[in-house]
Amino acid sequence: MKKLKYHDLNFDVNTAVDEMFRSFDQVIYVDINNDIVADLKNSDTLLNFDYESMNSDEFFRYVRNNLIFESDREVFDNVQIAGKLNAELGVKWSDGIFRKCYCKTVRISANEFIYMLLDLTEYSNECENIKTKYLEVENIQRMQYRKNSHKYRLIIEQTNIVLYEWYAETNSVIFSDNARRHFRGYYDSDFNLDEIFNSGVVYKEDIDFLKKCLDDIYKGILKDKDIKVRLINLDGKYIWYNITISPVLDENGKLIMAVGTILDVNKATNYLIKLKYRAEIDDLTRLSNPYKFTEDMNRLMKNDNKNYAMIVLDIEKFKAINEIYGIEFADNLLRYIAHTLKSLVRREDLTGRFSGDCFGIFVEYNSDEQIVSLIERICKCVSFYKGAALTVVFGVYRVLDNKIPRRKILDYANMAKSTVKGKNLKRFAFYEDSMLLKMLEEQHIENDMDQALYNGQFTMFLQPRYDIQTSEIIGAEALVRWLHPDRGIMMPNKFIGLFEKNGFVVKLDRYMWEQACIQIRKWMDDGLRPVPISVNVSRINVENPQLTEIFDGLVEKYQIDKKYLELEITETVYYDNQDVFLDTLEKLKNSGYTLLMDDFGSGFSSLNMLKNTPFDILKIDRNFLDETIITDKGKKIIDHTIKLSNDIGIEIVAEGVETKEQAEYLLQCGCNTAQGYYYSKPVSLDEFERLFNTG
Repeated sequence: MKKLKYHDLNFDVNTAVDEMFRSFDQVIYVDINNDIVADLKNSDTLLNFDYESMNSDEFFRYVRNNLIFESDREVFDNVQIAGKLNAELGVKWSDGIFRKCYCKTVRISANEFIYMLLDLTEYSNECENIKTKYLEVENIQRMQYRKNSHKYRLIIEQTNIVLYEWYAETNSVIFSDNARRHFRGYYDSDFNLDEIFNSGVVYKEDIDFLKKCLDDIYKGILKDKDIKVRLINLDGKYIWYNITISPVLDENGKLIMAVGTILDVNKATNYLIKLKYRAEIDDLTRLSNPYKFTEDMNRLMKNDNKNYAMIVLDIEKFKAINEIYGIEFADNLLRYIAHTLKSLVRREDLTGRFSGDCFGIFVEYNSDEQIVSLIERICKCVSFYKGAALTVVFGVYRVLDNKIPRRKILDYANMAKSTVKGKNLKRFAFYEDSMLLKMLEEQHIENDMDQALYNGQFTMFLQPRYDIQTSEIIGAEALVRWLHPDRGIMMPNKFIGLFEKNGFVVKLDRYMWEQACIQIRKWMDDGLRPVPISVNVSRINVENPQLTEIFDGLVEKYQIDKKYLELEITETVYYDNQDVFLDTLEKLKNSGYTLLMDDFGSGFSSLNMLKNTPFDILKIDRNFLDETIITDKGKKIIDHTIKLSNDIGIEIVAEGVETKEQAEYLLQCGCNTAQGYYYSKPVSLDEFERLFNTG
């Protein structure tokens, strides 16, 4: 066959194009970049609104929301996404009546499109004529004529749309001639629907769905249906097709047949499936994200006859794992946990990742023992990962009322989990109502905290630090008390933990630092000899690289010597973030501040830490003192720890000294400084000055 360019033919392209345009009722040109819309046929059947004042986005939005039939708007959206798509849509004509139209979209360039519309009302009206007599020769001939009419031949020849007719009585299907260009099989004559299902043309997982839709049409449950199923193409691949199903009834409302279209929408559907997957699935772990998890939970909880429980879990000190082993290790760990959870729960149960290292499981259960058994199996599997020891904590909420707001289910499980955070001997907790009361109490505290700071309700108390040998006050530790107008004096254990979680401790710390500076300045102005006041520096503040500048600003503001403002940092802060904090601690030390390690012995103290520590003073934790001093071995540990510290130039302060025997033994070991109830509890500023002056 000879191949020629179109200009070598005796063929009028313009006439051919004009003929094609004449076959359509409306031809619209759209240039998105330049906001241009043109009615190429000047038919003005659709564009009878003020679109000249609109940009492209406004134009398409108006068309979608005002000119497209409501049930067809999703199809219209698919047209916009695909850029080149053929579809049937209900379109509002200039006379205000919606008509079924065939829409063909042609992309001219990246930003230019032609939309061609064909009014299919004639087709719809002719279907109504079949209601009087069905399956008679005359009506079949009329149907064949319609299929072969000029408009429908144009659709079949120039588009990818396949037309079909399904006859209810014989369960047979007739396809338009172009079906052979799409599907495997023979379509020269009537094809029995059961044969189609058995031939492998329809993807096996979609067969039941398609059968149910046809059954609903047959029973009159559905009037019109637009579905997506996978059919096998000529390449032997299952791809997505959109199938419209429209029933045709006789005068008694009995189904005669169903007619419709089959359209390849594989590209657009796969795109939407991918978007849906990304919207519902966590990219790292392939578990459900919170949105998908909640949707599936709603589906399960419609069954009132089953008991469900929400289990939330996360890894203690996951941030430290990230820092020590690296992000790639941590990501692989999260994937491993996700795989473990999916392997340990039933297929019907739900697993999801909510954020960071926080996971959720929603399970059906019969007893608490069943839940505990699942938790123990999870712990066994994830206690170690590639040499890293892990601690996983769990919170459990038993769903007692299926109508409870879904957000509360997660909140209650998290409340239970928070009660075991940081507790070495307990790994899980079931939600109890007392936890909610505690949360409400914390909410009241959070509601009052800003106003309390503004009104000066947070007050500095001082606990004296004594020279054991002379019983002389040589320093003090600043401790906060909340003088609440309704609750009275609130101790730090009621609010400090909460403030550390919500970040308010940053403000409170700085307030207390300034109160200490004010008191030191007052002593100097009153002609009294100041003693050093040590102030607590929380974990969040230690992470601030500007910490040295903040303290320098305070001592400059109140014109006090840095030796009077000592900084206490807990051992766990130093150990957990050693690499991160060393620079900050060195800057503070080099600037002239005295650094105290609070609670020494409560965490992971080691000889290596003593060798590298930037601290000037170690404060022995009272629990460490209580537990070791009661045995001969413990006494030797205390003795050697104090002597070793003294030998390398680090001073020791003993906290929580409560008896004369403890004080005497510490002095014998070489510890010269102590604080505790044996000497004095924390007292007000006036009481401290009285003790100091009378001492």
